[in-house]
Amino acid sequence: MDNGKAKTYTEALQALIGNHFKGFHKYKFQSGQDFRDRHVWNLEIDDLMKSNLDSIKKLYTFFLSADMIDPITNKAYTVLTLPQCQEIGPHLDLTLEQVSEAYSYCKMILVDELKDYGEYKKLKIVEFCDLIVRLADTRFKSEAGLNF
Repeated sequence: MDNGKAKTYTEALQALIGNHFKGFHKYKFQSGQDFRDRHVWNLEIDDLMKSNLDSIKKLYTFFLSADMIDPITNKAYTVLTLPQCQEIGPHLDLTLEQVSEAYSYCKMILVDELKDYGEYKKLKIVEFCDLIVRLADTRFKSEAGLNF
């Protein structure tokens, strides 16, 4: 958005995914680590994420700023939650279910799941980068008529 190529956050998100991820799509089911190894943790995507990190952080902040208050602390959230991530769906013509699936797979595994289970409800910036790749995968799978 800073360079004037996108006027809205929707356009910026669509441009990021449409211009950079469409060619990487392999039309396979998503999974946890296997998908990450094939589509997220590779040099092309790493270079893309690093060169666009400032813009990605702005997108993260934009969706974080959805007027949502943590019911337990009664304060604004400081990390993205699933409901905030679901707000991304309409910007990419994706359903709540599609965004929820991508969200669940982009979460990093916790060392102590019983102690830190609340972390599954918070999306860190590194996980947001993973989410973007998964949303791109889902969107282009849908465009090709391969809804599974």
